[in-house]
Amino acid sequence: MDAVTPSEARESLHLGRIRVAGVPVHILASNELEAIIAGALRSDEPFQIVFLRLWDLMRAKWNSEYKRMLEQAGLVVPVSRAILFGARFQEKRTPIRYSPFEFVIRVLGMLERRNHSLYLLGGRPAELKRVDGNVRRTFPGLRLLGRYVGTYPKTHHDAILTALRKAAPNFTLIGPGPTARERWVARNRAFLPPGIYLWSAEVFDILAEKRNRVPREVFERGTDFLHDGLRRPWRVLRLPVYGWYLLLLLYHRARHL
Repeated sequence: MDAVTPSEARESLHLGRIRVAGVPVHILASNELEAIIAGALRSDEPFQIVFLRLWDLMRAKWNSEYKRMLEQAGLVVPVSRAILFGARFQEKRTPIRYSPFEFVIRVLGMLERRNHSLYLLGGRPAELKRVDGNVRRTFPGLRLLGRYVGTYPKTHHDAILTALRKAAPNFTLIGPGPTARERWVARNRAFLPPGIYLWSAEVFDILAEKRNRVPREVFERGTDFLHDGLRRPWRVLRLPVYGWYLLLLLYHRARHL
C-alpha cells in the first residue's frame, strides 16, 4: 500500500479542521478513530497527535514554535470543554472532546489487534518499568520494541534518535522528561522514522501508577478540572486566562461577521 503524508491521511477521511481563536483543532468522530490511525500508520512522515487544553490553545497565541507544531500535527484533539464552547461561540462545527487516557488505551488496543509495535520514552527508571509492565499485561499482543527514560543527559540525545530509527516503532508514547515536552517531536521530526508520536505526561503517570485516572462520568460532566485542581491548587492562578480567551473569541467572531 502506498505511503501517505499526515495531511493526506486526514483528507482521506475528510477529517474536519476548524480554528478556535485562530488555533487549529480537528473534528474526529469516535467511529473515525480506527481509520485515521490506519491512515497515520501508512504515512511516510512522523504523524504527531497532540492533546489540546485551553492553556495550550492560549500558549499557541504567543509561542510561535508551539503554534507551528499544531499546524504540522497530524491530529489535534481537544481535551477542554472551553474549546468546544469556543467553537460553538464562533458558530463553527463543534469538535468532540476526548479523555487522553481513554484515547490512548483505544489506540493501543487497535495496534495490538494488528500486531503492531510500541516504544516508550519518558519518566524515571522505576516509573518507566511500571509503565512497561502495565502495558505488557494489558496488551500482551503489542510488541514493545524498546524503552528509554525521559530524564536522560543531553549526550544521550543522538543515541535515542538512532534507537528509534533502528526500531521504527508504529507508535511512540512519550511521557515526562524530554526537553520541550510535546515539542520534542516537532523539533526532531527530521530525524524520526515514520510512525505515530504522542506526548502525554498525564497518560504516562496513570500507567506508572503515579496518579489516578479521572472517572469517565467526571470527565463527561466537564468537572475534571476540579479533579486536577485538587492535585495542583496553584493552577487557580490561571483563571484570568479565561477572560483573555473570551476576548479572543469575541475578536475572531467579529472578524467573520
